Amino acid sequence: SCYESSNHNQRRVVGQQITMLLRQMFRITHGIAALEKNEPFKTYAYAPKNIHKAITSSKINGHRFRPGRQEDAHELLVHLLDAMHEGELFAAGINPRASGWRDKLPMARLDETTFVHRIFGGYFRSQLKCNKCGYKSNTYDPFLDLALEVSKKHINSLSSAFQEFTRREKLDSQNCWKCSGCKRSVCPTKHLSVYRPPLTLCVHLKRFGFGHQSFSHGGWGGHRHSKGLGMMGNGGSKISKKIDFPAHLCLPLSDNRVCEYLLTGVVMHVGNSATSGHYTAFVKQPGNSNKWCHMDDSHVDTVSESTVLKQKNAYVLFYTRKEVKLEFPPPPSREELVERKSKSLSPSNKSSTTSREKGRSSK
Repeated sequence: SCYESSNHNQRRVVGQQITMLLRQMFRITHGIAALEKNEPFKTYAYAPKNIHKAITSSKINGHRFRPGRQEDAHELLVHLLDAMHEGELFAAGINPRASGWRDKLPMARLDETTFVHRIFGGYFRSQLKCNKCGYKSNTYDPFLDLALEVSKKHINSLSSAFQEFTRREKLDSQNCWKCSGCKRSVCPTKHLSVYRPPLTLCVHLKRFGFGHQSFSHGGWGGHRHSKGLGMMGNGGSKISKKIDFPAHLCLPLSDNRVCEYLLTGVVMHVGNSATSGHYTAFVKQPGNSNKWCHMDDSHVDTVSESTVLKQKNAYVLFYTRKEVKLEFPPPPSREELVERKSKSLSPSNKSSTTSREKGRSSK
């Protein structure tokens, strides 16, 4: 069964433990704990020893992060989100490791409603268009981050990287597709776009190469990342060129709208090698201020936003949606997609379409 009522396995314990520790950290660093005790508003420094212990004491998503070993910051982020996400599922009595567990859920996409997906989750639309009859087939996949290629020479900004990511591609003869509209085998045009934008957009600039191993193009969710990848690859190289990124981002969507984001965090990789280096982070202070903090281990310095935008070692970017209350359509369930396709291909629908076309031609 995909449901569990009392089986507290290790995966659930680790994911839930990390979630609770992170909540505790946020309550202390943002002064929430003091306000609840009717104490004057005050924030405190926080030593994340318990979080470090929870991460390194057990395997997370099949990977063990060991103290003192070189690790990849994006890989750590993905494993943490994965552990917290699955911890929430286990706590709800859902076992995501059981065979066919998604088919047994009481409602479609229920597993995509955890707090992890509500904060970081969005949806891609992958569209195949028949070049003969114009029929379009859409599929919708969840993602928790955008993993963008930056290896090509012309990619020197976040904008150009995203344009490459969403570039329309005509598939070759080895990837022919039987069109449901004209029933012919065709080489369709494929187009990937963001259908529903997340509240917090995480952008991974793929600066590291490890031969045959690489991250997939769309983060995890519908597109899983490679396990065990990071700074432990063999002879990996780093792409060190500067990638320009804006403080105000307008993300194009599938319906031709744009979603506005504000830059709130940047993870940096300092070093020229993919197998070594040092990570620091820039974090924007809450509120409308343009003040930022540079986090370098236990050292914290205040910097300006212009200083942040000049950085050439940006690796992971965090953007927060400017308008949280904007409404975006949820992706249709698989059952709805099948129903729509069957209706579009039904004889009655075809005859009505033909009559409309005749009416246009007579005019």
